[in-house]
Amino acid sequence: MNLLVARAARHVVYFALLALHQRTRWHSETERAACVQWALDSIAREVDALAAPTDPRVATLWATLRGCVDRFGEATGDAERRALLQEVASIGRRLVIAASSGSFVANVGAVLAGAWTYAQQLALTLLCGAVVVATLAYNAPVRSVVIGSRVGVTSLAVLSVLAVCLFAWLEPAGRRPFWSPFAVPPPGRTANGWLPRTSERRFLLGLASSLGAALVLLLAAALLLGVMSPEFRSPVTVVAGLGVFFLAAHAIDVWDYFDPRPVRFFGALVAAAVVWVSLGYTPDEPWDVRPLRAAPSHWIRSSQWPREGEGPVVLLALSGGGSRAAIFGSAALATLDREVPDIARNIQAISAVSGGSLATAGYLATRMGRVDARGYDAAMSADFVWPLLRAAFTPELRAQAVVSSWNDLLHVGDVSLDSLAQRWNDGTSPMLPVPILNATDMSGHGVMISPFEPAAFAADDRAACKEDQRSEAAWVCDRDESHAIQDLLPGVDVPLLSAVRASANFPLAFPLIPVRSPGPIPGHAQIGDPTRTRLTDGGVRINSGVDPLYYLMLSHREAIRRRGAVLVVVDAMAASRSGAVPGEWEILATLRRSSVSNVQRLHRMMVTRLAAEFGGRFGCVRVDAEPSSLSGVPTSWYVDAQERRTVRSHFQSDRWAAQRNALRWTFDAVGAASPEPDEVLVEGCLARPSLQ
Repeated sequence: MNLLVARAARHVVYFALLALHQRTRWHSETERAACVQWALDSIAREVDALAAPTDPRVATLWATLRGCVDRFGEATGDAERRALLQEVASIGRRLVIAASSGSFVANVGAVLAGAWTYAQQLALTLLCGAVVVATLAYNAPVRSVVIGSRVGVTSLAVLSVLAVCLFAWLEPAGRRPFWSPFAVPPPGRTANGWLPRTSERRFLLGLASSLGAALVLLLAAALLLGVMSPEFRSPVTVVAGLGVFFLAAHAIDVWDYFDPRPVRFFGALVAAAVVWVSLGYTPDEPWDVRPLRAAPSHWIRSSQWPREGEGPVVLLALSGGGSRAAIFGSAALATLDREVPDIARNIQAISAVSGGSLATAGYLATRMGRVDARGYDAAMSADFVWPLLRAAFTPELRAQAVVSSWNDLLHVGDVSLDSLAQRWNDGTSPMLPVPILNATDMSGHGVMISPFEPAAFAADDRAACKEDQRSEAAWVCDRDESHAIQDLLPGVDVPLLSAVRASANFPLAFPLIPVRSPGPIPGHAQIGDPTRTRLTDGGVRINSGVDPLYYLMLSHREAIRRRGAVLVVVDAMAASRSGAVPGEWEILATLRRSSVSNVQRLHRMMVTRLAAEFGGRFGCVRVDAEPSSLSGVPTSWYVDAQERRTVRSHFQSDRWAAQRNALRWTFDAVGAASPEPDEVLVEGCLARPSLQ
């Protein structure tokens, strides 16, 4: 019996609080009177439908409540009726407590029942709150923009305080009954769901206006912070987007609280459909390629590389890792130019991945006089998440927005693989390193985008593998297959920044690049249409950029034996560990994401093979930062000013001084023409890097 009384008392509190709160929203006396009368009539029906309880404590409160109901007819003025509703709400709360309490077990059950009621009322709010927290904690791009930077944390704190104020001030209709633990709407409330003179349209307009006011204030705060500093634009936009998502979920909870229809169910279906479509369907964005003006033989031929000169050939491998890799790689290139110019002049090829590809494009821009050192530094430091966010709210395509922002900073929109090949073959212009920008196709094969003809990478290892197609190990050859872009798209010229986009085509941030070859693509026989594939980030396969240089050196054995070669591995990823001793789950997650151990083993095998092939005419130096110094810098396309200073500080450190001295010594030793192998020349690249 007491449970029935507690349920009826909750309904009474619901009607009383709803009328007290909503009456303030009506402008006319008639509307306010109708609102109060509706509540009084609803309360009277609840009380009349239930017999008096037998429990003395409950019976006393129930009698008091009946007395209030009996006075409903005597209350005439607005103030008197309001006071009566407040008294009813107070008695109802005490009645709920008295009817629900009893033994310890009963009290615990009542508390749990109340918590469960709250959870039901706030189902979408709690679910979306958990999604927001999980996104901030586990989604790497979002975490790096919001949690991984001081600007992001500041934005989160400011907008969180604003959101709390909005909850207190602009809570949608029905704040008091919705948040009261004693107020529960009656079931089957079709007749009583909407207040008198309150149409569904009016209720929803009120709900939308409150939510709209909250959005306007959030966007105003975002705009204000963005005007204060461009560094705030991306963090504030991401935080505001998460806040809007949370507020919309809460608005649906409030709507469902008052509406007898399954509003949340249909809202969840719509949200699931939107998420499914947004993740499962991404329209293809065209890749900016153009017909080749010259004959295919115009590419840099094997006989034309390397250029003759004094000293060993220097080859650079720049790792991926978003803006961190771009800043670290650009700082390495600029420092080499400044501190060891004789070595920098001999750089004849740069193989890069993702952020390292952007650093390579910027380096070529500086060598061509398109930007100065300060402009190169500013270009690598820019916020490249902002163009993606801007494109989400404009007709502009995401990839094109980012490529346009790169071109605005580097001014190399007219530079393409064809123009770089012409410049190299000319021999009259100052030598530029040949870029090899690495992407990955959907079968896991590497795609090398460079001005080299495909034969430049045709080492004996690869040729023998191709001839062995009938063996049981043929699938290994297919798995290890790497393609030059000319193999996939003969007769096509690729602009330099489009090549950077393919190399830095981070999944979900950019749509995959569709490619259709005129003939079957090697290693794609198991695919329904072996002439089609898609390109994504080069770091999906191998994030270091070393493997194209391995094949390039083996296919130019005579030139390398004659002049010698120094491989410089600029690794911005070797520092991405979170502590001195990684935890078990961190190690497992890292291994699962990138197969780190296999890649490290492959690197050591490549370096060992090159050392055996060329003896003392080959050296390898690794340039990486102390893990503890860069572990807190994210690998997304956004880093704040403090993080940028942290990345560049490596090149004023003692560690860099030792690496520079090792590079100088290796360059001189390789140039001394000693044919005997020397393990000291490659020991820096054979050391096992950090697991994290």
